[in-house]
This record gives sequence, C-alpha cells and structure tokens, in this order.
Amino acid sequence: MKQDKIIGIVFTAMNLILVIVCIVLYLRTDRRAPEFEFYASEVIYTEDMEQGKLFEGVNAYDSNDGDITDRVVIEKIIEDRENRSAVVYYAVSDKAGNVAKASRVFEAIYIEKEGQESGRFPEAGVDAEMSRLKKTSHTESKKVYAMNCFQASGA
Repeated sequence: MKQDKIIGIVFTAMNLILVIVCIVLYLRTDRRAPEFEFYASEVIYTEDMEQGKLFEGVNAYDSNDGDITDRVVIEKIIEDRENRSAVVYYAVSDKAGNVAKASRVFEAIYIEKEGQESGRFPEAGVDAEMSRLKKTSHTESKKVYAMNCFQASGA
C-alpha cells in the first residue's frame, strides 16, 4: 500500500512538471504575424514585366526575426484591364510559421494582342500609353495607385 501511494505521488509530481513545461513553452512561442511596410514606387505594371520590380518599396518585419523582406512572395496578380490597374497580393511567413498577407494596386499598361478588341491603343502600343501616363499628375498618380494595401494574418 505504501509503495502504491509513493508511485501515485511520483506520477502526480511528474504530470505537474510536464504541465508547467508545456505552459512555459506555449507562452514563449511566437504567435505574432509579421508586418508589411509599403513605400511609394514609380513601378507601372505590364504583363510581361520582371516580377522582381513588383517588390520595389515592399518590406516585411517580424518582432522576433527582424527584417524578413527576403521571404516575401507574390501570391497572385489580378489584372483589371478596364481600369488599367493590377492588384498584386503579397505573403510572408516568419520562422514560427505566422503568415501575413497584403495587397498593392499598381497602375498598368496592357497591350492588346491581335484578335482582341481594342478601344484604347490599337497600334500605338506602349509608347502612346507611356506618354499618357507622363502627362498625368505625379501627385494624383501616387495618391490613387501607390499605397492601396490591406493586411490580414493567419497561420
């Protein structure tokens, strides 16, 4: 009997120690999502552009890992030909697996391919569109297109 009580006390003590260790480990884990920072960019989206240019002015930071800009990826790009814009969706995860997502709107130039209806620049192409953009107010362009983003996080 006495030996059964000792075994019971030892198992209870071991369980308490295990519970305390689990609580400490849980409280020390990184559960905070990274954050994006966007800076003004003069990038204009085109269908055939190098994706590296879409990362200009995008930074990501985490409270534990620091600067994690090199881990930012482009999730998807949604093109809006009617409004001459493109929405680029970014995602980043820290070492603990916390994920943050954000999007950014870019002014865009779309070149109509043969066989497509074109109400804008059927033959002039990119050069005509670029000259139109240069005539647009620099301030208006930045205000409308430079920093339209949202943040969401999840694991």
